[in-house]
Amino acid sequence: MCELRSTAVPNLAAPRKPPARRLIASMRLPFVFLRYVGASLATGATDQVVFGVGVYSGMSVARGIVAARLLSSMLNLWLNRQYVFRSRADLAGTLLRYYGCMALNGALTYVLLLVARGNFGWPLIPAKITIELTLFLLSFRLSRTVIFRRESHGTQPF
Repeated sequence: MCELRSTAVPNLAAPRKPPARRLIASMRLPFVFLRYVGASLATGATDQVVFGVGVYSGMSVARGIVAARLLSSMLNLWLNRQYVFRSRADLAGTLLRYYGCMALNGALTYVLLLVARGNFGWPLIPAKITIELTLFLLSFRLSRTVIFRRESHGTQPF
């Protein structure tokens, strides 16, 4: 005989988390987001300092950008992995996911900026700020669920 199971109805007999644990779990996400914002601000400041020091010491603008992005992205990766998301996923996979998403974010910013300016006539700076803020929220979600997983074989529990 064949047994049928319904997955649409939750198991009411399953134990539920106590209200205090549910409250604490729901409070984790804002604290994680605040740590993410802090790490991003530290990364941005590092990027600006490295770029400024590089350019004022004789580096070309292009080399200054590359040096600044390289150092600031390494800082950002370390802060996000260790302090923001507290990921225990393997470093090699994290590196691939991090720099892959970073490249995707840059390409998407460029394309959206072309569309915003060319099709909608947005001025450059307001368009870039709007796009970057929107992608910042998307980057947080991707970082939390894809890049900096807590365990190497699963997804984040919160």
